[in-house]
Amino acid sequence: MHAHLTAFIVLATFAGATGTPADAAGDTSTRTTAFDGVATHPETGEVLYRESHRVTLRAGQPHQAETIYTSPRGDRWAVLTTHYTTATDRYTYRFQDFRTGKVHGVKLDAQGRPVMFSRSHADEPLEEERYEPGKTSVVSVAGQGFHWMLREQILAGQLPPGADLEFRLLLPPLSDYFTFQVQALGEEQGKVRLNVDLDNFFLRWLAKAGMGVVYERHTGRLLEYVGPSSMTDDGGDLIDNVKIVYRYTG
Repeated sequence: MHAHLTAFIVLATFAGATGTPADAAGDTSTRTTAFDGVATHPETGEVLYRESHRVTLRAGQPHQAETIYTSPRGDRWAVLTTHYTTATDRYTYRFQDFRTGKVHGVKLDAQGRPVMFSRSHADEPLEEERYEPGKTSVVSVAGQGFHWMLREQILAGQLPPGADLEFRLLLPPLSDYFTFQVQALGEEQGKVRLNVDLDNFFLRWLAKAGMGVVYERHTGRLLEYVGPSSMTDDGGDLIDNVKIVYRYTG
């Protein structure tokens, strides 16, 4: 369970993060921001891989994004692209590993309903699974949609210390979804610290998929992530845990 579930969480949630106060104040412009993330071993500081992000906002809302993953030497490992079809779309994304041909993501059908798709290798066909939310008030998201949901809450002044938030995260490689809880641990010098973990106690104990994230309240930018990784190294082994620090250029 641990290897299968945590292998997809980071890519599914924290792959694009940007924002400015104007984004939440009726800005009608289109703007693109580039920034980088460095994933290191949480204890030794060894660089494990790098991320290069490019995010475009329209009228303050996410429109499209691209994240390139590279080895410490600069070899291209994978790409994650997002192109939201509507202002309320928080599902659409596509991930591709250049080394294996692994692909997974979510698309919307003609009725706007999310359809998960995935394959493990380049020589396999894509398998699809439609997501049926059923009767629930819990918000469901996929890909970078989780980040944008959190960003909207933070820029709106929500998620004060002690607050919590429940959501469903679609994981296309598993053709399934899982319920997570966000807990606001505290806020200091404009930085909001959140803990994200599975809602189910047994799954939480089994998967050990807990994540710690730090956001900047004023901009909604993701500053730091600590937790399980979704990436594999050049030998095909899963990179278990990482600390990612994000640096913004504008």
